[in-house]
Amino acid sequence: MATEKRPAWLSILSSVLWLIVTLGGLTLIQPLLVILFGVGTLITSGDPTAVTMDKYRIISARLWGVFLYGAVWLAGIIAMNAWFLKAKTLQTLLLRFGMVAVVEIAVWGLGIAVQELMIV
Repeated sequence: MATEKRPAWLSILSSVLWLIVTLGGLTLIQPLLVILFGVGTLITSGDPTAVTMDKYRIISARLWGVFLYGAVWLAGIIAMNAWFLKAKTLQTLLLRFGMVAVVEIAVWGLGIAVQELMIV
């Protein structure tokens, strides 16, 4: 059986970075709600007699979106843990962390942009 030549501190660092990414994923619920509200308003009919149905569409888009995000988030953090732990070098680990962080920042930026568009 071959021994792994990986420093112990790299495993600890990968766990810490995984925890940061996991908590960052939880914070994405706020911009996601704004984005889903925007999607819900896009699928409304615009008919003045369909106000109740339009409200249902907006609420339904938000609820289904958050439910699906929760499922994806849970599967993602499980896969992300293994992906981070498989990194053999510090450079690979930081590259993987950076890619995930960029995606999380992009979702926050999209949420802020949608919110600004809805205010105008």
